[in-house]
Amino acid sequence: MVSSPVQFDDKNLRLGPTPRQVDVLFLCAEWCGVCRDLKGMFEELSAIQPSIHWTWVDVEDHSEIFDDLELDTFPSLLVMLNKRPWFFGSIEPRKEVVFRIVTKISESPSPMISAPIDATVVELLRSKILRQ
Repeated sequence: MVSSPVQFDDKNLRLGPTPRQVDVLFLCAEWCGVCRDLKGMFEELSAIQPSIHWTWVDVEDHSEIFDDLELDTFPSLLVMLNKRPWFFGSIEPRKEVVFRIVTKISESPSPMISAPIDATVVELLRSKILRQ
């Protein structure tokens, strides 16, 4: 089965007159074989849509942030809009799935997160990982 190329549209990154800063964090571990296999897909998505800030995060390199976050499955995805958590969860490791998730989240007027992320964790993410 041949999959069609992923098409991104910058208009999805706007809601009203203010552009949204979209940060997509792939939360992985170097020891995870599936995570290592996804690096190519991650690099492709980064090249296809540079207006989104894509960050590959080895959670073991940032234990001060992720020890308190319950990561049950690798890889997990954390999407932040304007530096606020909007989505957090495990993902199916396919480019089309990640694209659909990021597109849907970028269009959502409210967070798609089931439980709030601790404010301390959010501040650490903002100061240590997200672009300024």
